[in-house]
Amino acid sequence: MQKSSFRYTKSPDDNVIEKLIREYEDNPTLLKTGPKPAGFPLLPREILVNWLLCVPLVHVAKHSCLMVADDREDGTDGGLLDQTTELTHLFQHVYVPTHETPQGVVQKINNLVVSKFQLKAGKGIGYAEGVELVIFSDAVGLVEPTEINKLIKGVHGFKSVYVLAIEKKDKDGYHYWLTVLDSPRKYFTFRIIVPYDCSFRNCKVVQTH
Repeated sequence: MQKSSFRYTKSPDDNVIEKLIREYEDNPTLLKTGPKPAGFPLLPREILVNWLLCVPLVHVAKHSCLMVADDREDGTDGGLLDQTTELTHLFQHVYVPTHETPQGVVQKINNLVVSKFQLKAGKGIGYAEGVELVIFSDAVGLVEPTEINKLIKGVHGFKSVYVLAIEKKDKDGYHYWLTVLDSPRKYFTFRIIVPYDCSFRNCKVVQTH
């Protein structure tokens, strides 16, 4: 099977996808234990992550995109089809669960991020070729992109490396931050705010670096 061939495509503002995102945000346990839903065969956290990665692509870059998935083994965790550039972004995910950091403490999680990166990078060039690594954390914490870049730059074969993490919840909704590391460009960071109704069109994003 060609890695770029997918049986399932969904717009990020599709009603089915937005309903799933609401369920996952309302019940975060589903991110760890939930089954793959019918009609879009990715794990809940993979759906949430890929959906969040659509936000800056659409709201900042003003591109049109689709979420893509397959129920056959293709070696990836789904991806995005950028319909504006006709490029497909294929992802590998690795997860930093909440229990790996102390409750109520906002701390630097550089070591956690690097250790999860090393798990995937250790699989070799063939595993990384043509895909982008996403380190997803629901452990609240801060990363230092410059410091992490020093540790990972040039020691892997991924096209780029992303760190995506929950920051907080407040009256405006769910706050995430997204940092792109070791990409062809200098690292850059976005703050993504998801309203409680999980309307993709009403998400807000600010580029902070």
